[in-house]
Amino acid sequence: MKMRRPLAPKSISCATPLRSAVSSARGRASRRHALPSALGAALLLGACVDDVDPAAAVAGAGTGSAGMGSTVVGSGGSAGSGTLSNSAGSGGSGANPYTSDPTFASGAHCPAITQALLTDFTYASAPIADAGSDAAVGAAPNTTGVSFGDFTNTLSGSTFVYPNDGAYAVHSDVTGNNWHMTGSLGNYSGFGIVFVGCTLLDASMYQGISFTVQGSVPMGNNSLTFSVGTTADEVSHVWLNAVAMPSPAAAINSGRCIPAATQYDGSCTAPSYAVPVTAQRTTVRVLWADLAAGRPSASVDPKEITNLAWAFPAPAGAGTANPTTYDVDLTIDDLQFIAP
Repeated sequence: MKMRRPLAPKSISCATPLRSAVSSARGRASRRHALPSALGAALLLGACVDDVDPAAAVAGAGTGSAGMGSTVVGSGGSAGSGTLSNSAGSGGSGANPYTSDPTFASGAHCPAITQALLTDFTYASAPIADAGSDAAVGAAPNTTGVSFGDFTNTLSGSTFVYPNDGAYAVHSDVTGNNWHMTGSLGNYSGFGIVFVGCTLLDASMYQGISFTVQGSVPMGNNSLTFSVGTTADEVSHVWLNAVAMPSPAAAINSGRCIPAATQYDGSCTAPSYAVPVTAQRTTVRVLWADLAAGRPSASVDPKEITNLAWAFPAPAGAGTANPTTYDVDLTIDDLQFIAP
């Protein structure tokens, strides 16, 4: 598979959590490749439990026509039916006003997966003169990330990190033919893969995801949080555009989760898995069944994947003027699906 120039997301401020980073990465990729507007700024919801704004978190509080607690609407349901609520849910009656929108959970399906390998992070030292590249305009090689697919007919995507600027930026480098990240972290930080041109991937023919990891993360017991976004736990673009402040102008996504109060209250959270990090290069195999603690849907439905993400442990004082920073040095490689 040819590796193409990744599409660097626009600058993400250090206070911007994971959802906005993914939105920015997808939106910029969409513009650069003139992909359908259904991609746009589709937002990731709760790819990790650390992705919670402590100032906005309300621990499941909030009310609405569907009652208290987050709600996920069944993929086969219709407005006002097939609705499941998490354990905090109670009361309420009538149809949910968001699910009646004709664009609810109508994000584009990704092309079928044709090979297990997503990317081995091969550095494209020269522009590639084919679909998805910027060779025609003489663009220099991108040293900070990779992309995969042809951005037309095959499963395509790009890497992203957050924040990617400011005093606490995560610095990304792929010139060593792997994904090497360093930085002095003082805010909610992480990295991931967004699918470009679609918001819903069926990976049910595989058992899970594997990758290699090596480095130092001297917080959270030297571990990362790996998460797999799913439609059941992704905040609906309809809710985001109607309720989120400020309005993110979110494009159509596949999300079916309606938060209890805010997109950062933890009521819409992707299933996750703790990944130990050591100085030795280690292959990590994460089966779909290993991913847990999502909300409101605890586990992963591999037919409904929306993104892949990793989060560093949040430092003490994250998001404040005086956080307790710590240094990270991490290398990821050989990202692929696990064949049966």
